[in-house]
Amino acid sequence: LSLLTGTTSQLTAAIVDQYGSPFAASTTWQTSSSSVATVNSSGLVTAVSQGNATVTAISGAITSNAVVVNVGGVTGVIDPTARYAWNDLVGWIDFGYSTGSVNVGPTQLTGYAYNNNIQEIALDCATSPAGNICGSSNFKVNRNISTGDLTGWAWDGTIGWISFNCADQGWCASSTYNVNINPATGVFTGWAWNDVIGWISFNCSNQSTCGSSNYSVKVKTN
Repeated sequence: LSLLTGTTSQLTAAIVDQYGSPFAASTTWQTSSSSVATVNSSGLVTAVSQGNATVTAISGAITSNAVVVNVGGVTGVIDPTARYAWNDLVGWIDFGYSTGSVNVGPTQLTGYAYNNNIQEIALDCATSPAGNICGSSNFKVNRNISTGDLTGWAWDGTIGWISFNCADQGWCASSTYNVNINPATGVFTGWAWNDVIGWISFNCSNQSTCGSSNYSVKVKTN
């Protein structure tokens, strides 16, 4: 069961006898980590913070199969100030570009970023600058709801495909890279790769340049 922080989900417990027939019996609910997810007496689960918790129902000496609750991180639009990634060849890439409406969802990114030299960078075929093009080119940037790691591809009409994780190309044995969105803070870190322009940095901490060039991409959290 995957939930975002602050959301709820109702669980139910079906109690049956040895013949598979249901019967009425009292049930109590337990969670392995109330700091991640709570559960009330009726089985309503509330996601509290990022992580994993196990919820079980108990009736007498019988314990139900466990339900693993996975609580993901922050979602939303890009912060109006912390919105720029950097590439040494084309310069600043604006993920807060108003027309592009980049949105960080629980499992993927949508919309498109912008650079003065290479123009729009689509993060999802359904929300590209040309509209929904998934019929001819099916791509997107995925987000792991638990770790915040990004995988998949973005597309730019000038430079082509942009990879967000070394696993996209099977390169991790020789070149380990990825972009991550911190589940708690919404801050992007790490690198993406393009065969034409090379590395795209999402945070000044990647290059230890934060004192002289302070930049990052971040989900707006307030």
